[in-house]
Amino acid sequence: MVSRRQYILSNYKWQRLRAETSGAPRVLQNEAVSTPLLTTHALVSLPSDLVKLVLDRPSVPSGTCKTFTASSRSPMPSTDVPIEAHVSSLALVVYNTKYNLLYCVLGGLGCLLLVPALSVRGLRIVCYALMLLDVCFHRTLSNALLAVEQNRNSLVQTFYLICVVVYIYTAVGYMLFHDHYGVLDEANTGCRTLMECVITHFNQGLRQDIASVMHIVSWQSNPTISVLRLGFDVSYWLIICVLLLNIIGGIIIDAFGELRDHRSSIEKDMESNCFICGIDSLQFQRHGDGFDSHVRHDHNMWQYMFYRQHLYEKTRQEYTGQESYVAGLLMAGETSFYPVGKAKRLRTTAS
Repeated sequence: MVSRRQYILSNYKWQRLRAETSGAPRVLQNEAVSTPLLTTHALVSLPSDLVKLVLDRPSVPSGTCKTFTASSRSPMPSTDVPIEAHVSSLALVVYNTKYNLLYCVLGGLGCLLLVPALSVRGLRIVCYALMLLDVCFHRTLSNALLAVEQNRNSLVQTFYLICVVVYIYTAVGYMLFHDHYGVLDEANTGCRTLMECVITHFNQGLRQDIASVMHIVSWQSNPTISVLRLGFDVSYWLIICVLLLNIIGGIIIDAFGELRDHRSSIEKDMESNCFICGIDSLQFQRHGDGFDSHVRHDHNMWQYMFYRQHLYEKTRQEYTGQESYVAGLLMAGETSFYPVGKAKRLRTTAS
């Protein structure tokens, strides 16, 4: 097996670190840069960074200072001291290549636009403003975005249905009530042509009730048109504003609830069963040194993951016999080397 010094994870927790660009761009003396602009961006960025700092709850792994102190005094661990005292903390770094590349491009573009010859009015502000979306990659917000991404087909089809229904109402309104559109300006009713009527319905009808941009019809002047307008306005409000638009929100909320329940079930299973062998935690509480000691020392899932990464990075010519066997099983898609349903600590206690 790979040495514990190299592959153990301090506190046995997933530490997610990501490289971020720091601070505002350096200002050259010969460049005319708007100081209030950079100050405004810094003030807007500060709450976002503070929110991420509080929500991520970063912590220094316990024993880090002791580990580095012991390592500086003696390069090689002594056999008389337990191995846990010499285990160095290892942080697992997760990178999203495409996102980090885009983030660096936006930062570089913002710095490049500081040059007066390349400056475009307002574009530098847009580059820095887009970088504030970094807060969306927090765990809670990423789940919300994942709920939208997983149901993109349903959302697209629902939006297409909304467009079709709005177009049907547009055609009916253009045929029967084309002179009813417009609140203040009679000369520009917003429905002189079918295209104008479509734009009016999508611009005003999706944001508010379409009746708010149409004239009030007098019942005494034309009862038939008044009845038709009543059915048109009420059905538009019920079908589009109440039903279809809320369906989109319902799809997102339902998907987010499913993701939350799924994550909760995974966390509950991780707390009650060993991730490697799958044995119930009660078995280790009754026999052995407890469940926490088992998942930290005997079946540490991070050691298995780091061992697989070790096999991936190591050349085949340098494999040992055990490494060649495990690598062959991994390439074949077999997981028989995992001790499913087996625990050495339970067998030792039983014997």
